[in-house]
Order: sequence, then structure tokens, then C-alpha cells
Amino acid sequence: MNYAEFLEAVGKRARMPAAEAANVVGATLTTVAEGVSGGRDERTAEGARAMLMTLREAVSAEDLENLEFELPKDFRRLLRPVHRSVGA
Repeated sequence: MNYAEFLEAVGKRARMPAAEAANVVGATLTTVAEGVSGGRDERTAEGARAMLMTLREAVSAEDLENLEFELPKDFRRLLRPVHRSVGA
């Protein structure tokens, strides 16, 4: 998967255009690199989850396991699918 495909996949998953997805990817990577718990607004958290889930699909299981080991607990849960209930 190349970068353009990655941005398209993140954007599709987060329901945002690729240009916005590029900003989310950059912000997510910056946040992860700084080890700061970000994503206070719900749109940012959704974008971060979309970026990390797309990353999950783009790398090998071994690479993902290594990444998960290095991430703080708050970020690890972003790599997990969200189960949303349907209905009221």
C-alpha cells in the first residue's frame, strides 16, 4: 500500500477527504511520537482510530505486534475495532 492509498483508506474509514486524512495522519503520528494522550475532541479520536486501523491492515502481524508493544495503553486501544450497538 502506498501513501496515497493509505490516505484514501484512512479517509474512507473516517468519512473525511484525503486532505483531511493527511492532517489526521500527521497529527496522530506526532502525538504517538510525543507520547502525549491527544484526541480530546471526538473527530480527532475518530480520525486517529481510522489511521491506526488502516495501519493495522497495511503492516504485517509481526510489525503490528511490535508497534503495540511500544505504544502506551491509551493508543493500543485505538488499534482495536469499535463495536457499536445498533438501535436505541
